[in-house]
Order: sequence, then C-alpha cells, then structure tokens
Amino acid sequence: MTRVRLSSRWSALLCAAAGLLASRCSCSSPVESDEELLGDQFLQVDEDEISRLRAFHVALWEVAGDVNANGRLDEGDVALARKLASRPEKNVPCAEVADLNYDGVVDQQDVALLEQVTASGGPTALALIPPGNHCTRRGTDIATRHAIPGDHVPILFFGKFGISPSASVRVLSGPGTLRKSDAQLYWVDVDPAAPLDSRIELEISTKHQVYLLALIVVDSERDLLAPTRSALLVEVDAGEDGGADGGTDAGVADAGLDAGEDGGTDGGIGAGVFGGVDAGQDAGTDGGMDGETDGGTCPQRREGCDALLIELKYEWYMRGLGDMERRLKGIVCETHVYDINTRFERKPERIFIPGPRGGPGTWNMTEAELATKLERWEEWRRAETGLLNSAISTHAAHLREGKEIGIEVISAHGTARACPHCGSLSSVDWEVHIPRRSTIQTIYDGARRHVCAWVMFDTSCFSGSTVRGFGTVNNTGECRCCEPEAINPCFHAGWENDTALGSSTIEEVAMNITCAIDLSHFKDAVEAARAGGTNRVDQFINRRQYASSYIDDGYGVRCP
Repeated sequence: MTRVRLSSRWSALLCAAAGLLASRCSCSSPVESDEELLGDQFLQVDEDEISRLRAFHVALWEVAGDVNANGRLDEGDVALARKLASRPEKNVPCAEVADLNYDGVVDQQDVALLEQVTASGGPTALALIPPGNHCTRRGTDIATRHAIPGDHVPILFFGKFGISPSASVRVLSGPGTLRKSDAQLYWVDVDPAAPLDSRIELEISTKHQVYLLALIVVDSERDLLAPTRSALLVEVDAGEDGGADGGTDAGVADAGLDAGEDGGTDGGIGAGVFGGVDAGQDAGTDGGMDGETDGGTCPQRREGCDALLIELKYEWYMRGLGDMERRLKGIVCETHVYDINTRFERKPERIFIPGPRGGPGTWNMTEAELATKLERWEEWRRAETGLLNSAISTHAAHLREGKEIGIEVISAHGTARACPHCGSLSSVDWEVHIPRRSTIQTIYDGARRHVCAWVMFDTSCFSGSTVRGFGTVNNTGECRCCEPEAINPCFHAGWENDTALGSSTIEEVAMNITCAIDLSHFKDAVEAARAGGTNRVDQFINRRQYASSYIDDGYGVRCP
C-alpha cells in the first residue's frame, strides 16, 4: 500500500464527472497518433502556457485514475495502481490520481475501481479532477478552477483542443451561463445569487472526447489575519478595516478577465512611488540614500538577521523559493518558514466513476464518507492557516527584539487590490491565504525602529500592491495601497533604509519566468552579501531589475 500526500490544485474545487473515451488524447486531430501526442511537448508545460495559467489563476486538470498521465484510462494505469498498492513506486507520473476514494492511500479499493472502469475495452467516460502537486507531467489540456457567487470562471485550453472544429463547451445545469472569448478561452459567468455548494455541470467535447466536470460554488469569505493597527496613529480613517478583506478582491472573481485592471484608482502614480518619478517601472525612491550605511550608529548593528519565507505555490510547473532558506542561513539569518507543500492535503471530492461501455458506474465514496473527510480537511486547512500566522507573528516578534536586518521573501499567487483593500496572497485555490494589508502592518509594527534595514520581496501577481503598502506604512505608519502618501521619514522602520521589491506592478500579473529570474537576482544579492562577509542583502540589491520597488533612507539621519 502506498501512502500518498494528497495535493490538489484547488482546495475548494470541484467535483468532476465524466467524458467520453477516445482512442486519442484531448489535443489530437484525426491524423495524429498517440505516440506523436505523447511527446515531450505534450507531456510538459512550457513557459508561455505557465504564464497563461498564472494570468488566469487556473491550473491543469487530470483524468481521475490516469496514473501514467496520458490523457485516458487504460491497463497501464491499472498496472501502475497495482504496484502502488503493494509498495511505493518512484517515477510514477501522477500517483495521487490513483487514490480514487481520497483516503490518503492507494490500495486495493482504488485498484478495484480502476479495473471496473477499464474492463471490456475501456471506460465510456472520464472524470476530470484537479491533481496534486506531485504529478510531473500533464494529462489534459484543460485548465479551470472553482467558482464563487458572481464569479467569471475561465476555461482555458492549450494545444489543439480549442481550435478543433468539433470542440464545444456547454453548461448542462447549475447557476452559470457560458460566454466564449476566443478559440482557446471560454468563461462561465456565475449567478451572484448562486447558493454555496451548488454545482455548475459542464460538458466539454471534441471530435474524439467528451468531458463532464462540475464547478462547485464556494464561499468567498476568507479567513484573514486578526486586525492589526499601528499604535502610532490616533486617527482612524473611515475606510479602515484592519486588514479584513471579507469581500471578493478585484481580480479574484475575474481571474484575468480584465488582466490589467486593478479594481481601483491609482491617481496616475506607479506602485510605490513616493515623491519620486521612475515612469512606473521600479517605483522608487523618496529622495533618500540608496541602501548606504550610516557609519555604525544604528542601535541594532551586529544584532543579526531574521528572515520569513512564505511558500504558497504547490503546482508542479510553478517556480517556488527553492533553496532560498539554505542561502539565507549562509549569511547567518534565523529563518521562519511556512511551506504549503510540507503537509499538503488534497480536498476530498465525490466523483462518479462511469462504468465500461455504458455499464453501471459507481461513486468513489458515500455522502457520509465525504462529509467526514471534508471535516478532517477543514481541520487541516485551519491548522495550516495557524502555522502561517504563527510564522509571521514569530518573525515580527524577533524583529521587535532588535535585528540588524529583517527580510521577507514571498512566493504566492496574488490578487489585485480592491480599494481600500490591498488584495491577498494565496495558494492557487485559496486553501491558505492572507491579506497583504494586515501582513505588512504586522511585520512593520515589529520592525519599526528595531532594525537597521528592512527588506520585503514579493513574487506574486499584482505585487506592486505589496510595494505600495510597504511604502505607505513606512511614511504614515498605516498600510494602505490605494493612494500616494506624503513623505515622513519619522515613520521609516529601519535606521538606514527600507526596501521593497515586486515581480509585477499594481496592475499586472507576474509571469512565471519573471518570478524565476527575480528570485535568481535576489539569491545573487544574498550570495554577494555572503561573499562580502555581511548579512546586509539590501546593499547588493539592484532594484531596477524588478517590476516594482521602493526604497527610503531610514529614520536615523533625519528623525533619530
């Protein structure tokens, strides 16, 4: 029996139901063979495709039981499932989809289900499900996600799927209507009054295959960090929510429909520009020094480094933090790490497994079993959110004790601001998520006047909002993302400087390759600091390498 770490791409997502088997996979044409379709180009995901997935906030789905990830169910999947049921097996393309009953193990029950649907020449239908992060190649060209009331859910196709003359998509039932954008993209517009847990049944078909899947309408309410207000401010503006983001952030519900709209006014100022002009590129400076030290007068000199690392990406084709922790430890940074991959659990889904050749099918679990597994999964989700909040709070507490430098590096999906909110940082399907606004505020309250330098780097989409919030909190004491603020060095957190970096602007998504390059640049700065015998990464950052940036000259010189 093989125990599987379940890890789907959408926590709140979707139950899938079925589609018609074909002798070829979903991107086939009448003249192509299976062998041609299973080449490296099909099995992998290229950078352009990853960028589209990121822009539309979706992920690729797999066929339930398609262990070899070839886009169909066959004896090869059964053979692999038998091996997994008897012993752990390495180099299996997608072991997690063999766990058809979502009990965390691949065993004889899963094998029996697979044998049933592949008997007598193969199944009549396929069930699409969001796979786990341990799948190493793609089995379909279909990408989508879950829905919330009033949502616009993208259905994105790659390969030749969408341009096949016989390709079609239709809504069979549920509170959604279909809208076609182009040959590779459809939208499902969700009724704003759609009941929670309702299902939007979809049929996707080509000349060779028909898929049926169900989008589940989930609650848009997010479990956010507790409100945190700065003790430095006595005024409370009418729009302050303490970081609570109880509504739908612009760009979440739309997930790329506007792909550049930021849900708020910007006053023509680029992300993080405070009293400086940089043409909206790296959003820049408040007229202060660029990371210079002050000759040793910082009270926290030689008090060490404290770093927070947040990893919320689990899709196998997304670039994450990699060896960032090891590198930061190389400059003697104490690190606090939250990584969603460490304990990831896939949300249980009740799916119907169609029988072979029109025969009777079966459900992978009962309603009662689903309810029990969902309760356990919600406990996991709450525990993970608690672990992330604990890492943030511990980091802030360590900064409050006094450190020469505080560093945060964030690898996550991001949403656009919806003024007065700053958007959120999340996993692709909101299993774990935090608001930018209160996260920045919490860390600032710990860092203010307790560090020589403070550095924050965010690789998420719309991370210009992180840069903007960082800039406002360092000039007003209050994190805001929707209006420029006057310069006030007395609010700067660091004695010498404060630096924020983002892989995208306020209004743009971040491309996967851009994130990878930016992470490489940041690691270069860490290595340069190590080579120089210092922990001062801020002194080796070239902020013009990033889409958004902010820097100030600290409080020490002008407001000691």
